[in-house]
Amino acid sequence: MVVSSTRYIYRCSSDCEDAGAYAALNLLDSSMNWNYFAEGAICGEGADHVVVVASDVDNEAHLFEWNGSSWTVGANSLGITYPRRCWFDENGGLYVNGRGGLVYLDQGASTPVSVGNASDILYGGATVDGTTWVTGSYQFVAKGSGTSFTQLATTGASSLFWAAGGLRGDE
Repeated sequence: MVVSSTRYIYRCSSDCEDAGAYAALNLLDSSMNWNYFAEGAICGEGADHVVVVASDVDNEAHLFEWNGSSWTVGANSLGITYPRRCWFDENGGLYVNGRGGLVYLDQGASTPVSVGNASDILYGGATVDGTTWVTGSYQFVAKGSGTSFTQLATTGASSLFWAAGGLRGDE
């Protein structure tokens, strides 16, 4: 189990109903030259691969990855600010979205993804039955996979689409 607060990432491996069972990773650590905020997103593929997306003081997104025994920290920004969501596709590729669009990470490579005319922040995303859906401001919706996406026509109203998800692609 991994949870976050503004300046800490907490991880628990057993008896997670007891607050004392959580080990804290301090994101404000001068010895590591860290000044991060864990207000982004948490996603995982299991107990041995959990990702926390945190922001630096410029709101740039960075990855903290748990490999089952320790945390690793991505030194470089992902190229987006105000991260909102992360998720894995069925092939283990990782998506992170926020202001500035969508980033796809696969086998160590980080690729900015063009999703159409996203005019503000991308808020939601999910991969269902092999198709990845991305949502955002002004009723923005796009779908695709990997780094290839197509924006879908919507009414263009000023509503925000906060999330995407489902159990099957035909829902």
